[in-house]
Amino acid sequence: MELSKRERSITYYAGAFGAEMEEKMNTLIAYFTGTGNSLFVAKELSKNIQNSKLVSISKILRDKTNFPDFTKIVIIYPVYYCGLPLIVQNFLIFFDFSNFDKIYYICTSGDNNGVDCSSHKMNKILSRKGKVLSGGFNICMPGNYIKMYDLETQAVINKKYEDSLKKIDTIQKIITMNKDNTKKDVLRNIAVIVNTIWQRNVNKTDKKFFVSNSCNGCGICADICPVNNIVINNLKPEWNNHCEECLSCIHNCPNQAINTTKTVNRKRYHNPRISITEIIQNR
Repeated sequence: MELSKRERSITYYAGAFGAEMEEKMNTLIAYFTGTGNSLFVAKELSKNIQNSKLVSISKILRDKTNFPDFTKIVIIYPVYYCGLPLIVQNFLIFFDFSNFDKIYYICTSGDNNGVDCSSHKMNKILSRKGKVLSGGFNICMPGNYIKMYDLETQAVINKKYEDSLKKIDTIQKIITMNKDNTKKDVLRNIAVIVNTIWQRNVNKTDKKFFVSNSCNGCGICADICPVNNIVINNLKPEWNNHCEECLSCIHNCPNQAINTTKTVNRKRYHNPRISITEIIQNR
């Protein structure tokens, strides 16, 4: 039966309103990654979240991008020194969250819910913007801070990959249903001190990086650096003292030519499900 003019108008506007609401419910997934772990989590999470968009935090800061059509955000990053990477903290400070009703984070670390102050620091920044966290999560991924320790065995690494997929699936369901999830900080006061002191000095940690004769000047280190901290001069990398200490340049050098005194002879790590090209193209 043919609809009347009034019925057609109601149907049109209802459809338009529904389309607008669907667009407004898009989920922004903002990630920071050095070795691919956080990008891996971001990609797996987005597979089952409709209308989601992946974008790197470094790109958002660099391009000063806002996302007015999104109402939900998931911030994904690795835990550095018991808390937030400096770039993630700067993102929280400068990003416009005004249109976001739900704000989640997922931190990746080498252990499950270790010493951390993420929830505290995030809520402190967000409260100044009239916002509050909807939830936080931790996903255990292969640890790769080789300035402090060597890599785990391949068996342990593989087990962490398997377990992470199960955890991501659980998190995805919570986020999709807009549920809250409180993640308590462990030893918060200690974590705040450690993380804050580290942040104050992180930009100049690249002063301890050095290059061996095996460097061939390929430029991968400069291309993959999330903050454009590296330039190639006379076929050798030079650092410009705004380092985030993600160690991406050390881990991804094909000749293991970049080191600190503590990383020599230690294994390198890169998430096998994320290509170097993918990180470079999306950083």
